[in-house]
Amino acid sequence: CRLGELDAALDAIDKWAECGSLRSGLAVEDKNHQHQSPIPSFKWIQAQGDDDTNTTILNRRDIALTTVGDLRVFEPADVSLLRAAADKHFAQTAGQQTSRYTMQYEGNSEVHLDDLCSADPDLKLRIDRILQEKVYPLVRVAFGEDEDEPEPKGSICVYDSIFVRYNAEQAKAAGLRGASQPLHQDGGIYSVNIALNEHLDDSENGFTGGGTF
Repeated sequence: CRLGELDAALDAIDKWAECGSLRSGLAVEDKNHQHQSPIPSFKWIQAQGDDDTNTTILNRRDIALTTVGDLRVFEPADVSLLRAAADKHFAQTAGQQTSRYTMQYEGNSEVHLDDLCSADPDLKLRIDRILQEKVYPLVRVAFGEDEDEPEPKGSICVYDSIFVRYNAEQAKAAGLRGASQPLHQDGGIYSVNIALNEHLDDSENGFTGGGTF
């Protein structure tokens, strides 16, 4: 094809790659949205070597980030709203898995956030607002600083989002060390994990472990 047609085709492929494969009905980033609220602060987690020599320190690289400070991605009211919707869903399905994913461990209950939002308009509005005001801006600020991987030119969107409720006792009874996800690689460019429980360091009823590999 002619050069102009090739450029147009490449632009179409770029748009499809960023949002065209979108399965989620959650809000796509509005790049014209004026962000009135602050975004959560964060720090980078670095890959570390086997020792603390200067060479090892210089070769460390950023591999993930974690939010810090008092500003949460989900406020307690948001967590309560989401957990209530999930509990209602799990009660209605009577333990039957409705997740489209086939790799599931014993003790996990999974539901796609789309399914929860389609049954609860208030939850949908709240999740969309959190995406626009906190999650999307945080991704742009954090990864826009990386010269090797510049921020996406198009709008950021959710490829898929899943709510997982873990049961450590059932997992251990099934022979697992604890509740977790099977080792996998997400299909999106960026992965965002949001804990809906306190860690043991912050609450006597909190969990231990967790994280990504």
